[in-house]
Amino acid sequence: MTTEQFSHRSVDPLSSNRIQSPRDALIRGAYWETHSRISRLDAQIDNLLLQRRGLCNYRQVLSTLLSPVHFLPSELLGEIFRHCLPQDYDESGAHKAVMLPSHICKHWRDVALSTPALWTTIILRVTDDTLESRMALVTDWFSRSGNLPLSFTLKGQENVLPILAFLLQYCTRWQYINFSIPLETLRCLEAAKGHLQRLETMQINAVHGNSPSWVEQIFKSAPRLRNVSLSCRFLWNGSNGSWAHLTELDAGHESYTVGDCLTLLQTARNLQELRIAIDGEVVEGHPRLVFSHPLVCLHVHGTRRVPWVFFDCITLPNIRDLSVGEICFDSPLPQFISFLTRSSPLLRHFSFKVPAEVGGVWDDMVVQILQHTPSLHSLCLAYTWPYSRCGGGSIFKRLSPQILDNGEVDCLIPKLNSISIQLGHQLRIPNYEALKNMVLSPGWTTTRSLQRWNMR
Repeated sequence: MTTEQFSHRSVDPLSSNRIQSPRDALIRGAYWETHSRISRLDAQIDNLLLQRRGLCNYRQVLSTLLSPVHFLPSELLGEIFRHCLPQDYDESGAHKAVMLPSHICKHWRDVALSTPALWTTIILRVTDDTLESRMALVTDWFSRSGNLPLSFTLKGQENVLPILAFLLQYCTRWQYINFSIPLETLRCLEAAKGHLQRLETMQINAVHGNSPSWVEQIFKSAPRLRNVSLSCRFLWNGSNGSWAHLTELDAGHESYTVGDCLTLLQTARNLQELRIAIDGEVVEGHPRLVFSHPLVCLHVHGTRRVPWVFFDCITLPNIRDLSVGEICFDSPLPQFISFLTRSSPLLRHFSFKVPAEVGGVWDDMVVQILQHTPSLHSLCLAYTWPYSRCGGGSIFKRLSPQILDNGEVDCLIPKLNSISIQLGHQLRIPNYEALKNMVLSPGWTTTRSLQRWNMR
């Protein structure tokens, strides 16, 4: 309705205080007749606009029906749905993202529900309030998964037992499993022994404590198991071969002795990556013999100090990524240098923790270590102590290439192209001036080797 129409209907434009003549009456009648005809036309226009809007919507529907997506084979459409799956199922709303294609139209719903690859991964966080809904969810989820390998995460307390019992029905199809439940609740896994032929990756985030022997026996029945992460303490048994096929192990949540670690390495001869915490330097039951192991990546740390005795007993000729604990003034430097010399590794990444107090002596120790890593590409310095500065900055100067009088460049680590500074505490105060001078050093500009540095 226009402003003009509104004014005609709300105000009588013919009202007057003068006496009306017969001529005025004729004009008034003609006016209101015209006004009525306009109103009828307005109503017809409104009706036509409504019809037009409906026809436009219908035309859009017809156009949509002709879209190429409606002519895709169901197998191809299902593959497109699969590529739209969440990258991280731990994010909020991941389950809804999986179910979204089934809520668009009947055809898409039929395709989604008949595509098993969409229903092979799920994360279940179970509380007393959500037990019933999670049970219904996982039942529907895995009923659509066909015969494909399954991946799931189960988090909760003793209340997860009904869901765990249901999951055990599918144990022959487990490929990736992650349990964050009490250790004793895991005793139910004994029912899966001998049926884990597809299991490749396993994480156990149970309460702290030593694991019972039956857990290790379960591993022995999983011939494809290669990647294990443990938050509970395991007692390695070198005689039964349960760990022989592992290639990746994260046991850095609990502390072990040097002897425990050596037993593990002698048992897991195919291990490529190991993360472990060593706090005890006891080498019980092991002769002081140096043995070789094909580890490629080793992250070993203690409460504060590096367990140096460990490096007296091991040679790692294939090591490429090495991370150790804190290098202190009283660290037995010859032991570690002997390990590096004995291993002769083509080390590409080296990380260590910086102590609270550093100085020229500490800088000299670090330089001696780095002189035995000529192939190093990446270096990481981790500062974990609060209420202190990140050194005086001299180590950063020592890391920078120096231009000699003859124009040549003297570089401590010739192939270094990445430096990382990790600040483990918000109260750490980095020496920004030293970092800036290192990054802007003319030596880096000349060699063009430093490509990236970051601070975390």
